[in-house]
Amino acid sequence: MFNRKGIKAFVIDDFSMRVQNVYDKNTGAVVLTVSGETDEVNRQLMSMKNAQMKTLVITNTASSTAAKLAGQALCYYVPSERNEFFYSSATQVPVIYILERLVDEIEKMMIE
Repeated sequence: MFNRKGIKAFVIDDFSMRVQNVYDKNTGAVVLTVSGETDEVNRQLMSMKNAQMKTLVITNTASSTAAKLAGQALCYYVPSERNEFFYSSATQVPVIYILERLVDEIEKMMIE
């Protein structure tokens, strides 16, 4: 999404990777988390905060730990349940919409 608009971006979907060396105040992160309570994600957010990175968390609730750790949080408040196999019913439609709009706004800022 970001790369196709000319915005340098990469995805980290496994926080067991060693990514701390990319954390600095000139780097920004968009963190996606439904619950905002995943220990691995919140540890990385704390590392980003300590490195003075700009962080935006997109999550389902403003009261989550991740939302509180982030520089900014966008929350979408969609009901979510887990079945007996712990699969979440959370839809990602609001997240995709938010990301698309975010990319469009960043692109506009780059053009100006």
